Amino acid sequence: MKKTLFFALALAAICIMPSCKESSDSETIVIGDSEGMIVTTYDSTFLPYTHTFDEDLFSELYKCGSFIDLNGDGVKDIQIESLTGSEYDNHNPELFSKTSIMAVEYNTVLSYESLSYNKYTHCDTTDIIYGDTIRVYKNIIYSCEKTYENDFCQEFYTYQAIAYNKGDHLSIKDISPQFPIHNPCLEINYQPTYRYDFDPYPINGIINYSSVYEEFVCFNFPLDTDNYIGFKITENSGDEKLGWIKIKLISQPDGTHRLRLLETAIQK
Repeated sequence: MKKTLFFALALAAICIMPSCKESSDSETIVIGDSEGMIVTTYDSTFLPYTHTFDEDLFSELYKCGSFIDLNGDGVKDIQIESLTGSEYDNHNPELFSKTSIMAVEYNTVLSYESLSYNKYTHCDTTDIIYGDTIRVYKNIIYSCEKTYENDFCQEFYTYQAIAYNKGDHLSIKDISPQFPIHNPCLEINYQPTYRYDFDPYPINGIINYSSVYEEFVCFNFPLDTDNYIGFKITENSGDEKLGWIKIKLISQPDGTHRLRLLETAIQK
């Protein structure tokens, strides 16, 4: 009897030791943590930009993009793409940047959210009389926020990738099938911030001047900081594996941004 009691106490004492602790939950990962993960690191020059100029459309474009195999099975799982450039209207450059990501393999699902947002249009008009000439100055502003009561509002919808920070937790239940569209193209950052002026045009003694300013940054990822996007892959065996994609959007002097893919990671 004493021997049995001693064995039970010894076994209990052993299981209090760290070597007997419960294994980690495979249905949850810590974003940015490499423990238990297969991590692939990319060079900072990965995804080089190509340059094109269309003389007919007066557009200049820098583009990078790549298909990426996240779990090393030889099948491409996602496509990530970044565009930055300008279109010329009356010799005024309209700058824009757009970075997006989408799953191209049916068994791959990215963390995302469906968002609705308002686009407000505000217009200020000023008339100035110079002798027999009237000059009309019209300023149009597009933004995500309402500045005046009479601003015109339009509602839009978009699918956007969720930005995670290092140390955040991601679980299987956080990533659901993407309906009504399976694997939609997800916006990471869309920044058509520009200002341009139309050439003045006279009509019946009235000279019209128009300028447009757009600052449309409603749900963009932060610039110049590491961002993470979560994903889930269902393998042929039925096993579900979680992972994360680490990117950085580098701000440029002209207000656009460039993409750097830094790392991808998936559960072992």
